[in-house]
Amino acid sequence: MTRTDPLPSWREQLTATVSDRPAEGFSAEGVRGLFLSGPQWRGADTEIFAWYGCPDGPGPHPAMVLVHGGGGTAFDDWVRLWTSRGFAAIAMDTCGCTAGGEHSQRPRHEHGGPPGWCGATQIDWPITDQWPWHATAAVIRAHNWLRQQSEVDEKRIGITGVSWGGVITCWTSSVDHRLACAAPVYGCGYQSMSPKFPSEAAQLGVHDRWCGQWDPQFVLNQVTCPTLWVNGDEDFAFPLDAWAASGEQITQATVQRSIHHAMAHGQSQGAEPEELHAFARHHLCGGPALPMLSAPHQQDGRLHAMVTTDVTIASAECILSADTGLWNEREWRLTEANYGAHTGMVSAAMAETDRAGMLTVITADGLRLSTRPWDRDTPEGP
Repeated sequence: MTRTDPLPSWREQLTATVSDRPAEGFSAEGVRGLFLSGPQWRGADTEIFAWYGCPDGPGPHPAMVLVHGGGGTAFDDWVRLWTSRGFAAIAMDTCGCTAGGEHSQRPRHEHGGPPGWCGATQIDWPITDQWPWHATAAVIRAHNWLRQQSEVDEKRIGITGVSWGGVITCWTSSVDHRLACAAPVYGCGYQSMSPKFPSEAAQLGVHDRWCGQWDPQFVLNQVTCPTLWVNGDEDFAFPLDAWAASGEQITQATVQRSIHHAMAHGQSQGAEPEELHAFARHHLCGGPALPMLSAPHQQDGRLHAMVTTDVTIASAECILSADTGLWNEREWRLTEANYGAHTGMVSAAMAETDRAGMLTVITADGLRLSTRPWDRDTPEGP
């Protein structure tokens, strides 16, 4: 299969002026529902449902673009979470649906774009009719609309997305270089390392074709904004080796990571980590920088990394596994690590049987910043 590069057609969306109309019949506390003008699908105009909220005061305010995960839609409570912290925020549906309904059973909008998720059944359609293209175009258009608002500072807008929303965040930040920062949660590239996901593509026997066309690994080298990657060590869909390899593709901007032991996979769990807010405060509001950790290395039975930080480190921990095989099927254990403020080094003891691990420092505010995973078989990186 010859891969069609989606970046040129996405770039055309960056200059689109986006109109809006009130979403009658949709109301929620502290936010307003909108229908934004979307790109065409199958030759017809589309609309994108969104919730928008803004803090009190004239601004201009920093802002966040919020991209929901699989089975979800635009979430008003997610917008309120960010407005409560002083950010304007927009959350848009990416599957041609509106708010309401249950997980994976959201009401279709009569003028919506293609249904999600994955779009494996659409792999033979024109590229600009497939769900991955439309989902990303919807996010770009929501960002366009946000920049049109007088109360928003267009130079201080970031993006975060959960699960599939993290994948869309990867696509969006690869093409939309106006974004000041990006924070994908769970979602990443290198899906070839996870042969059972996307599950729809695997079940239909088009996993390799879908990955060849839509895996973010092919575009992540275009990202130019600072990126924070957040994940759990046991994530079923986005294993740590694929997640780490995705971060290594970003060479034009700083990359930071936050790994949480036994982190559940879900919309609320992916929206809540305080590292996301601290990261946005730093890049959009001039708040304190999060610690930077070097690549880990193993020496004398210990895993080591250097830490660069302007904030206080309260403790440290290490996640280790003695298993081999698929990373999302390994058992991980949490152990203590040592941090020396005078040396700037964090380290932890390893057993001779340990095959992989990662170090994390915890700030006085409880923020976790991690190294990329270390693998005994490929110690220089996944």
